[in-house]
Amino acid sequence: MQCPELCPEYIEYAMRFGKVALIVLLGLIGIYFLRNVIKRQLLKVYPDALRVNVVVRLISYLLYFLVATIALQEFGINMTALIGAAGVMGVAIGFAAQTSVANIISGLFLTMEHPFELNDIVSIDGIDGKIKAINLFAVTICTFDNKIVRIANEKVLKSNIINISKNKNRRFQTDIDLAPEANIEQAMDIIKQVVKESTYLLQDPAPSIAIKEISGNYSRLFVGVWTTQKNWGTTRATFLPEVKKALEQNDIQLAKLPIVCK
Repeated sequence: MQCPELCPEYIEYAMRFGKVALIVLLGLIGIYFLRNVIKRQLLKVYPDALRVNVVVRLISYLLYFLVATIALQEFGINMTALIGAAGVMGVAIGFAAQTSVANIISGLFLTMEHPFELNDIVSIDGIDGKIKAINLFAVTICTFDNKIVRIANEKVLKSNIINISKNKNRRFQTDIDLAPEANIEQAMDIIKQVVKESTYLLQDPAPSIAIKEISGNYSRLFVGVWTTQKNWGTTRATFLPEVKKALEQNDIQLAKLPIVCK
């Protein structure tokens, strides 16, 4: 008996729900395409994928909030009162989530300061690897053994950041210990010849080869050679064996294996 009175209300709710669902669906689709357009345009003006992603993400959050506001208003929710309540609640949450707020602010400072770019090789807080992403709360690094490490933005901002791949060229340096009876000048000339004949080392800047220490058990040479970022791995793996082979071919013995390069 009550159906004639209730059915119009059900129809109205169904129509309102359908309208809200349509708003949300079109809003999400629109945000997806708009986000891609904004990203492409920003990359043309400012080709820095790391920071463009942060900006696009912030714009997306604002658009999501706008769609949610429109959808809630369709249900007759008073957004003015809701925003006021959210403000009071936000203050309380802010005190309870100071660490998260600090990470967000630190992330913004990192974005503006440009200490590294996407895919740069860095050392942060003793962790070495390649920058994969910088988000609102943390920086993501992929280590050389393929582990994903997440470091909070606040910690990154307070740490010493070494950007290993920022410059085009990089110096490989190590110490080489010669046997006490070895001819030091001849050894230095042989190392210079190895550098000169190398296909992966740079001649400019010139290599640095100098006597670092002389004792009764060994003579220590400091060797610093320059290479490109691209050839760094080759230099690290190849240079010392080539030097060792060249020295031994000229009857110059090493006191011990070269110490680990720095």
